[in-house]
Amino acid sequence: MQKPALHLLVGLFLLAPFTVCAGSNATLPSVVPADFPFPEGASLNVTTQQLASGKQTVVSFSFTQDAGALYGRIRRYAVEKGYDIPVESKTGGQLTARKSPADSFVLNIQDMGVVKVATVSFFEAGK
Repeated sequence: MQKPALHLLVGLFLLAPFTVCAGSNATLPSVVPADFPFPEGASLNVTTQQLASGKQTVVSFSFTQDAGALYGRIRRYAVEKGYDIPVESKTGGQLTARKSPADSFVLNIQDMGVVKVATVSFFEAGK
């Protein structure tokens, strides 16, 4: 039996306009701070999607350094830049950093041993 609500949700996501850039040709939109501590040499994949409530930019990358060290570096960056951290799970590699609804990011790190991947989602409200 089909689940229409799920199909509708997937359909809405697929119909939303989005752009993708990857590797050395990836350009970071203005919502991504120029000094954000991405790992040196990381190949960034950038996806921007227009949502009803604003624009979401997701930057994903693989990395080789220790996942805890990357988490700590991004957490320190958030604190130094004046972000509040209302949601955090160091063991799960997740944090939400927020200055305002229009200035926030969410970090997710997945350490699968040989493969380590992180995504950072930036949101611009009302854009």
